[in-house]
Amino acid sequence: MKAKILLSIVLLIFCSCKKTIVEKGKTIINPDIKLEDVFSLTLNLKILFDDELKVYYTEDNSYNFNEEMTVRAKIRGIDSKQDIVFKFPNNIHPTNIRIDFGYNKNQRIIKLDTFYLGYNDDKLSIPPSSLLKYFNLIENQLNYNTETHDLEFIQDSSRDNYLPIIWSNDSLSSLIKKISQF
Repeated sequence: MKAKILLSIVLLIFCSCKKTIVEKGKTIINPDIKLEDVFSLTLNLKILFDDELKVYYTEDNSYNFNEEMTVRAKIRGIDSKQDIVFKFPNNIHPTNIRIDFGYNKNQRIIKLDTFYLGYNDDKLSIPPSSLLKYFNLIENQLNYNTETHDLEFIQDSSRDNYLPIIWSNDSLSSLIKKISQF
């Protein structure tokens, strides 16, 4: 009887603490929330080194991103494409997003594939060829090759900051609002 109680407690602890599921080629953040209940962003990409990605969001049409409005993912680097699924908290209607592609300075190139944005049953697909149509990037810190779809991080020892980020522009913000059904 004691063994059954102990086993139940251990299972409860492990099940309630797990926030990230890493499956073969796929990382899912906040798996306990149903996809149709929240806004989600899926990045299909190839990232070679372990890292942490962050998605910042705002709900007031501003670009005032802060740590309180962030969804994070610790990524295991592998030599093949993987889906990184960010599920936002319930009842969040983002108007702008910013994607931080990590903090590992060994990361030189990320190969991008399709991005998917969705809320409820509506999903929007952004092919890699349209990245610059919907996102801004810091030109002296990132290069995007429109033919190979490689996002290259520019290393510069004269800079203290390392910011491999992209953020939504007005075109993407309009699309997000449409699928959020404001």
